[in-house]
Amino acid sequence: MCGLRKRARIIVFYFLILLLLELAHCWLSKRLPWSLNQGFFSGLGVFSWPWIGGGVVLILVVLLGAAIWFKGAAVYPLGFLWAAGVVNFLDRVFFKGVRDYWQFWYWQNNLADWFIVLPVLWLLLLAVKKEGKNG
Repeated sequence: MCGLRKRARIIVFYFLILLLLELAHCWLSKRLPWSLNQGFFSGLGVFSWPWIGGGVVLILVVLLGAAIWFKGAAVYPLGFLWAAGVVNFLDRVFFKGVRDYWQFWYWQNNLADWFIVLPVLWLLLLAVKKEGKNG
């Protein structure tokens, strides 16, 4: 029973991250000039193909499921990664691209992009740390 309660708390945590990230993304999009980044899939019109959208949803569902059943420190970066993927997916569904409001050199990005990059780095650090303990 305790395991189910912990998983329920993780699900609530993930959706809280999603809600806060989406609210922050919308708030920044209203206050900063933004451009629509259609990216590779949307730029080619590929994202409009049903199987691509379905594939993205499937990946997000699998990531959510894996993150919920995962144990250990990886639970938290996977939650941030999942929430950022959902925020960018929602932008693609409603705007046919991702709203980017920050630009560094030629790289346009948004808050959700940082919530993808930083958890991936976090997961890499966890993997290196775990490998160090095993090796």
